[in-house]
Amino acid sequence: MFDPRHITIPGVRPIARIFRKSLPLLRKLLLNKLRRCEIQTAARVAKLVFDSGLPRVERPKDMVAFIRKHVYTRNYKAEVNKAKLAA
Repeated sequence: MFDPRHITIPGVRPIARIFRKSLPLLRKLLLNKLRRCEIQTAARVAKLVFDSGLPRVERPKDMVAFIRKHVYTRNYKAEVNKAKLAA
């Protein structure tokens, strides 16, 4: 039976390998850029909210740092290491 996965085209296979190896790095870079953009957007929204006088809390001096401090970041390795040390 014919299987198209075994066809090799000169020059295509090495490019596919390079792309496959660089994909995790590209994904990480894109996610970091997206996260920075989301934090900037959240800071702009928070500025509008504080300018309107709606919040009942004190306005942070550095809005971006305040939001970055409260953003969820997954850190599974650290949690696993803590669990191993506790056991």
